[in-house]
Amino acid sequence: MKESTKQLELFGMSVDENYFTSMLWGTLTFFPSKTNRWTDTCRHCLLWNNVEGKCSELPLTARCASYERKDGREGYFAIHQMPRV
Repeated sequence: MKESTKQLELFGMSVDENYFTSMLWGTLTFFPSKTNRWTDTCRHCLLWNNVEGKCSELPLTARCASYERKDGREGYFAIHQMPRV
């Protein structure tokens, strides 16, 4: 297996869809939201790129919309409790 392929496998969704390993942020946790409105979902997501108006982790797929997820929940990915150094 090529080294670049091994590195790519470190990023992306967990099997249970509750964690996403970001190239920039590290491991993010899925937080469910009450609605699918932008103000309740993408606005809070660390993966959202305000300049481009899309997910910054493309082509990786962070499944945060109900139609993408096995559990049917809406939400966003973030770090709510920063790790202690």
